[in-house]
Amino acid sequence: MEENKSKETKLKCKFEDCDKNAFSRGYCQKHYDYLRNKGLIEKLPLNKDKKCCICGDNYKIKKYENNYYCNKHFLHMRRHGRILKRTKYDSNEIIIY
Repeated sequence: MEENKSKETKLKCKFEDCDKNAFSRGYCQKHYDYLRNKGLIEKLPLNKDKKCCICGDNYKIKKYENNYYCNKHFLHMRRHGRILKRTKYDSNEIIIY
């Protein structure tokens, strides 16, 4: 028996110039949080000078041991003392046929 499994297409964030995958209501995690907290979405305040030294993101930048990290990598460093390759939130790499 053959099963037709179509590849799941991920929707992109509705906010202009954002290429991240949609999280909720058509927005990525960053824009959805901003919408939920502020009630509207405008251009988000970005730290143009500071970027995450791992992924290059410039939203919610925090300093840890003389390096700048995005929120995700900052929590990795604070909790584990290193950047993890995978977390429980990463998609599964195992393919079952």
